[in-house]
Amino acid sequence: MDMVILQGTTGEWPSLSTPERLAMAAAWRQAVPAGSRMKLILHVGHDSLVDAQRLAEYAVSLDMDAVLISAPSKFTAHSPTDQARAVVDIMAHCASIPAFYCA
Repeated sequence: MDMVILQGTTGEWPSLSTPERLAMAAAWRQAVPAGSRMKLILHVGHDSLVDAQRLAEYAVSLDMDAVLISAPSKFTAHSPTDQARAVVDIMAHCASIPAFYCA
């Protein structure tokens, strides 16, 4: 295995609170130190834009290899433009970490 997507889009992330997601990310980073052969991608999608931004900032602080952003699962954007703005708002908190968007 070369890469792990933490809290991916398989339904794991909505069942966890934001503090649980932060703790899980930290535990994975401790188990797989930065610079390891195995890469860690943190899913930062959330139904709350503020929490998604917080997760993105935490990914930066943990030196994750990338982040994955997904659309909210409960609340949809009113338009494609609004959806794009939300993704860009999250990406702005990713610093130099690569960010991937999955619709």
